[in-house]
Amino acid sequence: MRLLRDSSRLVKLSYLEFDLEQIFTEGHYNDFAIMYRLLHATRMPIKCADSAESFIEQYHQDSLDAGSRIRDGLSQAVEDSILLFANGFLNNPHNNELRKQVIENDNFAQEFYETQLNLIYRLLFLMVIEERDLVYPKTQKKMEKDTKEPISEYTTAGTKESKGNIL
Repeated sequence: MRLLRDSSRLVKLSYLEFDLEQIFTEGHYNDFAIMYRLLHATRMPIKCADSAESFIEQYHQDSLDAGSRIRDGLSQAVEDSILLFANGFLNNPHNNELRKQVIENDNFAQEFYETQLNLIYRLLFLMVIEERDLVYPKTQKKMEKDTKEPISEYTTAGTKESKGNIL
């Protein structure tokens, strides 16, 4: 089921989608409750002229505002992380060649920055897929689960568990 939003954008449509078959076959009752509350008639505008004051439009505006705040905070966190990692690599006594390259070659300094940016976004990606439990399917066979245990030591979730939630 999709709830389309009238949008002036032709490139990217705005909609909410609920997979009813999955909700009912897998028993996602919380998702159903969210869908029901969100799509209830009381959330919709009574007249087209009243659409700006409807709950559903307020939800949309709130989500845009929240997304903007998150992006702003994430940008600052990424910049801070780049500085932290770069300084760590550069301050390591075994990285004399790296320091020399960054000081002497402006192109290398830019490449070093881009490498740090790539590293941070890869780490963020890994943390998100682990948090959403997408690394290992929940319905793995017993044999496949046995391989998960040694690998979990190297995931951020495994690190949190073994090191007392250091992340």
